[in-house]
Amino acid sequence: MISLKVVLEVKGLGLWGAGKEDFEADTTTFRPKLPAGALSGRRCVVIPGAYVKGLIRGWAYRVAPLLANKGLITTSTRGLNKCWIKETCGECIVCRVFGSLGGTPSPLEVTNFYAVKPDRVKEVAELGLEDALEREDLWEDAQVLVLTHVRIDDKSGKAAEGGLYEVEAVQPGATFYGEIRLYEELLSSLESAPQVKVEEICRLILASLAQLNFSYAGRRSRVKVRVIGADLGAVSEDALSKALLDGLRR
Repeated sequence: MISLKVVLEVKGLGLWGAGKEDFEADTTTFRPKLPAGALSGRRCVVIPGAYVKGLIRGWAYRVAPLLANKGLITTSTRGLNKCWIKETCGECIVCRVFGSLGGTPSPLEVTNFYAVKPDRVKEVAELGLEDALEREDLWEDAQVLVLTHVRIDDKSGKAAEGGLYEVEAVQPGATFYGEIRLYEELLSSLESAPQVKVEEICRLILASLAQLNFSYAGRRSRVKVRVIGADLGAVSEDALSKALLDGLRR
């Protein structure tokens, strides 16, 4: 198994949310119930793993053709130029890593990202996410702001009727911890699935993850991505993977 221990530091307002469930903001942050040991099982702000995986996948569609053009990805390149999230081809390296509609299961797991106390990040990484979630002293509930906006009518240029709405945003400075895991045994679990080289998958994941430092990682949300622990397994000597990882450690 290849694993990455990742920290996301919020550099601006962080907007990760959905429609309101009650009478709070119109768009609220995700608040699942944590394990009993973490903040006494309260509902706290998290960045969903599925959301982060989707962000990485979105960049993988852009990064994979560039790597392929340079000969850094040589397997499962068929379909790269026509594949997209809503029209997956099931053949390319992106589909093989992230899954496809009605196709093979994804061997990539991205956990939820939980708000961690900044001075306890290394301790959480040493424990591993599952064990760390049993400790209440390692975590905190990220602070949020409720921001009021007005939707402008395109035709009149004035405030639209009923256009007043609110969004809930995570305050700058919050630190989130999560893990990314690639289960190599799943890559060869189905004989009919396109086979890919593990080192090429590792290059794609690391390069796509790095792009989150230069783009939005949510609704107009900026984060600093750092990898504070990694196990690259059999590809630990791959020069490009090592270079990408070194850049993400800074």
